[in-house]
Amino acid sequence: MFAGKTTSLINAINAAVEADDHVVVIIKPAMDNRYAEKSIVTHDGVSHVAVPVSSTHDVITAIGEASARTGKPAHLFADEVQFLDKPFFEGDFHFLVHTFLQAGHRVTCCGLDMDWRGLPFDVTARL
Repeated sequence: MFAGKTTSLINAINAAVEADDHVVVIIKPAMDNRYAEKSIVTHDGVSHVAVPVSSTHDVITAIGEASARTGKPAHLFADEVQFLDKPFFEGDFHFLVHTFLQAGHRVTCCGLDMDWRGLPFDVTARL
């Protein structure tokens, strides 16, 4: 916590938007509503609109809609990736990421690698 993960992610999002070679899709776990329901937010209040997701279906829908609208492959940005796993997320986010990469999309994830006990979050470790 307070390591600048979301700040780095927002900086990467802004760079991707400027490059304009992929459509940008930003997701966050739906259960993470600490600062906002539909935005990723840094601890110092910088934010960016994001799609709250709770299943692989939600992610596929967001990517599909964005790519269809622009005709470009997507660059998926995922915040708080440690929560994109059970019990907060339905489906296999790790498999979904690999599927997107094989289809020509880009993926950038940020999140914690370990819990407070020093045990790895499964989804983060698998990514």
